[in-house]
Amino acid sequence: MAGVAVVAVVGLSVYRYRRRIADKKLAEELAQFAAAQGWNYGNTSDPLLAKLSSSPPFGLGDNRRVKGVYRGKIGACDFVSFGYAYEISRDTGTFDMTTTYDYMVTYIATPASDYRLEITSGKTLLDALGANDFHLESVEFNQRFRIECEPERFAYDVLNPLTMQRMLADPRSAWPLRFEHSKLMTWQYGELDARRIPGAVQYLIDTLEPVPTYAWQQHEEKE
Repeated sequence: MAGVAVVAVVGLSVYRYRRRIADKKLAEELAQFAAAQGWNYGNTSDPLLAKLSSSPPFGLGDNRRVKGVYRGKIGACDFVSFGYAYEISRDTGTFDMTTTYDYMVTYIATPASDYRLEITSGKTLLDALGANDFHLESVEFNQRFRIECEPERFAYDVLNPLTMQRMLADPRSAWPLRFEHSKLMTWQYGELDARRIPGAVQYLIDTLEPVPTYAWQQHEEKE
């Protein structure tokens, strides 16, 4: 039995060593890719990004962490895109099972604002029962999307008729959107993938650009 234990320990040590080498090589490749795009890449965890929002996918589970961060510019727009993960443990009765959930989060800056607006596709059972009673002028939009906002006026400013029409025809609208803490973010299930960054950033730009100036001026007047 002692011999088996020694073999197991040695095998684990070899696995960890090879994993460190592989992770280091991957980090170097990602950094080179980022440099070729004019971006920066870091594979160290950033605790501030892990607290970017208090709403899902943030604030769930345990061992919340950031796994790689790209920072750069697309066009004239600065962006941050990073991998975010957390763990959920369940007791199966025989053993504890831990599942890791990975997300790719991308955001750009907005004018200074403490307004919050979240737009997600799909309705929940609670929505069907009337738990979320906020509705816009478009019946089709209300059927397709769930809106959470504070204050409501900001949602009307952002989601004007032209924007709603565009989103209804845009397949990217399956990606959630959230205005919060002077940022506009979107997230997708899965690990960080640099190839998806341009599309995510452009989606955010296309969402932010039509927001009328007075939407932010109202915020300034409130202060």
